[in-house]
Amino acid sequence: MHDTRGIKLGYIWLQPGVSRMNGWTLLYVMFVSIGLLVFLNFQQPYVLEVMLDIPKDQHGRVVAQMALIHEIVLISLVGPAGALADRIGRRKVLAVGYVVLAVGYMAYPFATSVAMLTAFRGIFAAGAAAIISTFTTVLTDYPQEQSRGKLVALGSILNGLGLTALAGIGGQVISWLTASGYDPVVAGQMAIVGVGMIGFISAVVVMFGLRGESLRIEHERIPLMQLMREGFVAGRKPRIALAYLSALVSRGDNVVIGMYLSLWAQQAGMATGLTA
Repeated sequence: MHDTRGIKLGYIWLQPGVSRMNGWTLLYVMFVSIGLLVFLNFQQPYVLEVMLDIPKDQHGRVVAQMALIHEIVLISLVGPAGALADRIGRRKVLAVGYVVLAVGYMAYPFATSVAMLTAFRGIFAAGAAAIISTFTTVLTDYPQEQSRGKLVALGSILNGLGLTALAGIGGQVISWLTASGYDPVVAGQMAIVGVGMIGFISAVVVMFGLRGESLRIEHERIPLMQLMREGFVAGRKPRIALAYLSALVSRGDNVVIGMYLSLWAQQAGMATGLTA
């Protein structure tokens, strides 16, 4: 008789049809995704000052310009990407998101002007939209109801660990390379490209490790535009409207803090006598 109870991954009960490999792949996604999404923010002062030779008193304006383009692209694409994932499957959209994000990483350190840097940030944002709209959905798709909260909590821990590891190690690589005699610009390019390679690797991991489409997606045959309309219509319900509004407010806070934290940290460090 076919077992419909699902299997356990540690203390997490997975949905029937979700294998342990699928579960481990999801944990990898939780570990690596947030770090990839925010690593560039931590490297912005270095890119602006060392690689593009932009005066410090112009950093805030440049970051604001990039943030505007980033959010326009992200907001424009995150809805369609989520609806597309409902039609063709989560792993395909997530894998494409990692690839596009990686392309943005590869191009970013080779920008020779603010305009090019902003354009490459737009490419990065397109990949981020696909990732953001997909990996949190997979997080709620895979566990059974009694384990969903546990997996969300574990995912949050992995998000923090991945961010800390990538930001810490990635930043130190530049110091190690310059100490070894590499030109500071080349060192920055190598470090950022190296992190971008993780995006390509993640796309392969996702395609082979996440669940395929043998388990039918409920909304698979619903047209893309209809799925998007349903999202807008759902906003008429007070609780869903509150969720939409909360997401808007939290996103605004996240953008401001994420974009400017690294600049503030650099200025605070220099004010205490540290080198740039």
